[in-house]
Amino acid sequence: MEPIFSGLGLLLKIVLSVAVFGSVFLSLLGLPGNFIILILAAAYFLLTGALFSQLWFLLLLLLLAGAGELLEFGGGVWASRRYDVPRNVFIISIAGGILGAFIGAPFFFGLGALVFSLLGVYLGGLLAEYQRDHDWNGAKEAAKILLLGRVGGSFMKIVIGIPMAVLTIYRMFQ
Repeated sequence: MEPIFSGLGLLLKIVLSVAVFGSVFLSLLGLPGNFIILILAAAYFLLTGALFSQLWFLLLLLLLAGAGELLEFGGGVWASRRYDVPRNVFIISIAGGILGAFIGAPFFFGLGALVFSLLGVYLGGLLAEYQRDHDWNGAKEAAKILLLGRVGGSFMKIVIGIPMAVLTIYRMFQ
């Protein structure tokens, strides 16, 4: 079902399409961009009166978003376990990434959040491992491993997020 005014419906679709693809970018920052795609899709279907007819599609988006989050987190866990990085160092690197994203958000039209998030993962892992072991070479190696795990996990999340965005926009314009 479309909203009463077709021009308003088209505007809604365009605005939500931009927001859906913007949500994929949020996944680069370690934020739950795939879940935001799900929320935007549910909002659209609610506004157009098609929520109940799209429940299976929304369930599919929920499963994909959950899989993306698990793969992102799993990338970091796998890298830290594979190379024996302690759990507390891993957790501090995650916190560093989140803090870095917030600090970097105002820079370069939001792109600073990506750079600062990755820098936060690296520095969080570096400082936590150095504080634990007092060995710069070991700390640099642990930080590099955590950074690669984060990049790999984020890549997998985006690999899931792009088809989610495309399918959502396709369903909105159907």
